[in-house]
Amino acid sequence: MLHSIHTKTAYATYETHKNESAEVLKIIRLALRRDATDDPEKISVELLGKKAILRGNVRSVAEKEAAGRAALSGSGITEVENNLLIEIPAFLF
Repeated sequence: MLHSIHTKTAYATYETHKNESAEVLKIIRLALRRDATDDPEKISVELLGKKAILRGNVRSVAEKEAAGRAALSGSGITEVENNLLIEIPAFLF
């Protein structure tokens, strides 16, 4: 019986955390679309505790910096690891 209670509690905690993470990701995605880039699908966001990790491509340094600020808008996010790469248009070569 005690094991069953602990299992249910652990599962409920996991589900709550999963739902909170989904909500934080949603908020960050909306902020990316609103403030950072016209193409937020090129940016992946991973949450690791209170840290947001950004990966993908953007068109400028300004977009990279704006994406980092947008990621901080997620509830509870205190750190951003900004691994975004700046694309160089092919016509420049």
